[in-house]
Amino acid sequence: MFKITKTMLTEEEIKARVAELGKQIEKDFEGQDLLVVGILKGASVFVADLIRNINLDVNMDFMSVSSYGNAMESSGSVKILKDLDVDIKGKNVLIAPGDEIKVRILSNVELPVYRDEALKQKEVKYPGLDIRIANILYEKDPFGEVNTITLSLSISNMSKKAFSGMDLALMNDYNAVYNPSIFGDTKLLFSQLKPGDRFAGRISFSVNNVKQSFWLVVNDRATNKPLAKISLDNAYKNVSKDVKKRNDKMRKGKKNYYKEESPFDI
Repeated sequence: MFKITKTMLTEEEIKARVAELGKQIEKDFEGQDLLVVGILKGASVFVADLIRNINLDVNMDFMSVSSYGNAMESSGSVKILKDLDVDIKGKNVLIAPGDEIKVRILSNVELPVYRDEALKQKEVKYPGLDIRIANILYEKDPFGEVNTITLSLSISNMSKKAFSGMDLALMNDYNAVYNPSIFGDTKLLFSQLKPGDRFAGRISFSVNNVKQSFWLVVNDRATNKPLAKISLDNAYKNVSKDVKKRNDKMRKGKKNYYKEESPFDI
């Protein structure tokens, strides 16, 4: 069982967005018939909520597809487990978000999606403190474990407070806190950021799992409570493809604990 630790979108926010989508679909398909196709099983509840907000002549059908099998990651090959019961040729078709599917377009196909802003992790900003994450690298620690996240940061402190690298930390979904690592670049770690200062540099954190979601947290020295939270997931969307490819390779690599190192290896 998974334990819910925080709410990404409230029930009211989801209802409002679904209603907004319904009104937009009404506008786009005014005076036309519409077939809504849901991808089982994830989209079934969403489709039911969506068509309640569409004041048109709407029909509904479902497909079931899979690209995961028994694995945790997609194989890239999509298998159709249940096909459509109706012929969609010549019809206006709207596919509700679900699993991966390749579509042969026979007519108009509309894909309703959330805007990028709606899918971003919520952040907390502190007035006058601007922190931008320019790059995110996964790295090995001195023992060869890929458990280090190194951030390239650009910081502008126009607030009335002074900060240092020691006030920075990473926090994951479970509110576990990870302080800066001494094994990475320590220039920012020991730097003071007084009001009016600007700084660009790198800082590293040792974590237990680089695959988790993290926030860069700026703590208040007096209370040790977070003043600002910046999502690494949001920043990772702007990381270059080359860096993402490198990180994926690092993340998938596993250390061979059973291999004995020869004392003659150099």
